[in-house]
Amino acid sequence: MSPFILALIIGCNAEDQQDEIRRPHESSDVASDSTLRVIIRWYGDDFASKQDLALRDKLAAEIRQQHVGRVVRTGTGMGWMDIAVTVSDVPLARREIESIMAQISPDVRYTIE
Repeated sequence: MSPFILALIIGCNAEDQQDEIRRPHESSDVASDSTLRVIIRWYGDDFASKQDLALRDKLAAEIRQQHVGRVVRTGTGMGWMDIAVTVSDVPLARREIESIMAQISPDVRYTIE
């Protein structure tokens, strides 16, 4: 292949890539997922007990079973536990999670961020 043709091919390819970089990808018809984090807190800085972990796992399982979203992570720290859920409809998912929390453990302090 001649050096001229090779340079032409590389040059065209580079321009296509630059054009691709400059042009924003429009995907208005595709819903983007958001992540909600359900954070359960308690007084003090104790680690989660076996009962606390069982509650968190039960809540995560119910979120999965009711198809609220995809549970992507569960965690625990000193004085808190959390469940991260990717959802496509944030307001609807919040309502569904609040309903699950009210059914399973109405006295637990939690926030949804």
